[in-house]
Amino acid sequence: MSLSEPAAVQLADSVIESSGGLQAWNTVRTVTWTNNDLTLSWDKHKHLVRIESPADNATYLFNLKTNEGKVSENGTEIKDAIAVEEKLKTARKTFAKESFQLFAPFNLKNKGVMLTYEGEDSLKSEKCNVLQATFSPDHPLHPSKYLAYIDLKENLIRQLAYFSSQSQDSADVIMNTDSYEKLGVISLPISRALEKGPQDIKLDEEFPSKFFSDL
Repeated sequence: MSLSEPAAVQLADSVIESSGGLQAWNTVRTVTWTNNDLTLSWDKHKHLVRIESPADNATYLFNLKTNEGKVSENGTEIKDAIAVEEKLKTARKTFAKESFQLFAPFNLKNKGVMLTYEGEDSLKSEKCNVLQATFSPDHPLHPSKYLAYIDLKENLIRQLAYFSSQSQDSADVIMNTDSYEKLGVISLPISRALEKGPQDIKLDEEFPSKFFSDL
């Protein structure tokens, strides 16, 4: 966290506590959710991810620590090492973006995230602190950035704006938080506008023994 501003880190700590606290987040073992026609499953403790994409009949398995993994399309595992690495690179970026947005309160202090405090702004006549998150060059989300609008009263994220480039002034996507949803020991900012955004979020589900290893 040495590249983040102290004031930004302090604000991030407040956001984490308001959403249940880091200790509670660390007890969550597995998460599964759907978004944008994808089903994403994550074993947090073992650093394993499975992404299923019905649109192109593809499945991606990978380890977040080692980056090793495998891919299948139309029921057949891809064996070409270069093709697999390219597809896994895209899958890792997809997972990084989807998980950062859904679990934003707990991701602000992740490795490779650099925080700056951007002052106060107004959101629907409500004063908010604005926190900017950028990413180190080796992070899957580089060179994008996020702006988190955090209300002054409860230290909850009320809006998350995504910019595909740090140099952009206008956001590609703006996600407004309709409500905070209590899920087990944590609370998450959820956007249900037009039935978009993450759905079917489940914590600590039991998966088959080879769920993260068999395509």
